[in-house]
Amino acid sequence: MEGIGPVTVSVTNWNGAAFIEACLDAVAALRGEIAEVLVVDNASTDDSVARIEAHASARASSPSGRPLRLLRMPRNDGPCPARNRALSEARTRWVLQLDSDVLVRPDTLERLAVETRHPGVAAVQPRAVLAGDPGTIHYDGGRMHYVGMLCLDHFMTRAPEGVEPPSDVDAVISMALLLDRQAVLEAGGYDEAFFILFEDHDLSYRLRARGLRLRRVPAAVVLHREGTAGLSFRPGAPRYPPRRA
Repeated sequence: MEGIGPVTVSVTNWNGAAFIEACLDAVAALRGEIAEVLVVDNASTDDSVARIEAHASARASSPSGRPLRLLRMPRNDGPCPARNRALSEARTRWVLQLDSDVLVRPDTLERLAVETRHPGVAAVQPRAVLAGDPGTIHYDGGRMHYVGMLCLDHFMTRAPEGVEPPSDVDAVISMALLLDRQAVLEAGGYDEAFFILFEDHDLSYRLRARGLRLRRVPAAVVLHREGTAGLSFRPGAPRYPPRRA
């Protein structure tokens, strides 16, 4: 990852016991220079914390283990305060920010890091596909509509054949992002008035308003798992979670 230097990986977790171990195993397999892994737990009520601590102990005893630090939030105010906490605690310029239901591939960081060489890039997004159906795109960035809404690109469509080049986008989706920490903090970070949903739309708007660029890398593919009960939404679910509305 020439030119980018060491990277911090941050993982935001709330009641993600079903996901967190696989997420951290995938992070451990990432290629690239990783200074530290930060896991921010949003006052989980399941056994997430015990699983995170066990993973940290196992990695610490491994000769190739990367440092893992657990940060515990006093209550669950949504992902925004947790993500901001990770950005403020990170000691590197670039932060690979993940939700706990995301599985990265070993080359994810390498593919995203290439895009940081372009001038003015503040955020780089991989393509997220459904873990249960990897041929279907879940999140791929989006466009700002003039009425103020975010129009998702390629949402729930089949991934095309062949290699697609990276490109600029109007907005990125926060479940997996490589972020220029300083640029994001100078823009105000995530607005903690949002509990969940639209926080990435809002941050994208503020970054773009400062003249910064957001990039999408279709060849950097991550798997997006089922999500957290009561918060996440996937097509076919019986009802829309009230907390998102």
